[in-house]
Amino acid sequence: MFPKVNDLIVDYLHGKIKPKTLFTLLIFVFFTACQTANLPQENSSGAETAVSSQTTALFKNVSRTAGIVHTRQGNNRAIGQAWGDYDRDGWVDFYVTDTQGPNSLFRNNGDGTFSRPTFAETVALPDGYSGGASFADYDNDGWPDLYVVNWGQNHLFHNEAGQGFVDVTAQAGVGGEDANSQTASWGDYDNDGWLDLYVANWACYPRCGRPNQGESDRLYHNNGDGTFSDVTPLLHGQTYGAGFVASFTDYDNDGDQDIYLVNDEFLFPIGNKLWRNDGPGCEVGKVVGHCFTEVASEAGADTRVMGMGLATADYDNDGDFDFYFSNAGPMTLLQNQGDGTFGDVADLAGVDLPNGIAWAATALDYDNDGWQDLYLAVMTTADHSGLAANPLFHNNGDGTFSRVGSGSG
Repeated sequence: MFPKVNDLIVDYLHGKIKPKTLFTLLIFVFFTACQTANLPQENSSGAETAVSSQTTALFKNVSRTAGIVHTRQGNNRAIGQAWGDYDRDGWVDFYVTDTQGPNSLFRNNGDGTFSRPTFAETVALPDGYSGGASFADYDNDGWPDLYVVNWGQNHLFHNEAGQGFVDVTAQAGVGGEDANSQTASWGDYDNDGWLDLYVANWACYPRCGRPNQGESDRLYHNNGDGTFSDVTPLLHGQTYGAGFVASFTDYDNDGDQDIYLVNDEFLFPIGNKLWRNDGPGCEVGKVVGHCFTEVASEAGADTRVMGMGLATADYDNDGDFDFYFSNAGPMTLLQNQGDGTFGDVADLAGVDLPNGIAWAATALDYDNDGWQDLYLAVMTTADHSGLAANPLFHNNGDGTFSRVGSGSG
């Protein structure tokens, strides 16, 4: 069954079948596979997931009144976005990608509206097939730069003091190898004060010509002079798969950033990866740098899922980072036990959403009560109920979450 489903996904990604057709076929596959399972509507503990009776909207969609109008080209794949104050005027701007058309940069006018700056076309990539994007000050000049990943070459744009952007991909050495990159993550793994870069590659297409073949991710070390070095060998050849999103996180609180990667087993059947940062002193071939040890299995973090989104946060306020990631099926919440291991508590916490197919996941304290809440971008459901609302989970502060009702907006 899975090779046939893989073919459907590949056809979808190439625009050969429409989203509604794909959704129908996937729903049929999930429904057929789960018929005998009779998926319950309650947690396995027997307690129903709490849903608050929200009657007053917490959020309001103001996209059009704010001037944020992005006409999505084509009909396949989701779009990515990046938020950052590129002109340092105290107002957060944002950039949105498109898979079959130009990307858009919006400047925050500071009055509740956005507009496109005159130089927006320099970062539009009209012929690109863009996925994720992120703002980060890679050269420590105080101005957030922009990195965009694509099917094909990735692009790094240097921020010219808020007055425009210049493509410095070739000089910086972070263009990649014409793979299908999904996301990029920034972190300073060697504590030298310069942001390093991890690029999650989902497939080797278009370089290899085989859309359903995996690819190796890339770890780039920031040399501090505007260039990067590919130090992927430091991860000991364990980056091949279908990477979706990674996070630099000091999960063991030893003072240096480790790397957690969510993989998509739908394309390549391996679990997630966790590289523990063991500090400097390693040499792998011609690459010298920090030592990384892959410990996902022993840490209980090697979950095999059709992973897509990742939220990293200390949801239980116990002083260490936990991982919540989305999936085509039940979501996973890995609680950090504080001893280098993790346990999946999504069901007990009420955030497993067993009937969902979700993409992005994020953590935020939307009500400023000191506890990180969770939000999911859901594509559809795994049964016949069709498109699903994006759930917002309120952190109750006792290890559980309540799903905020439909009235939240």
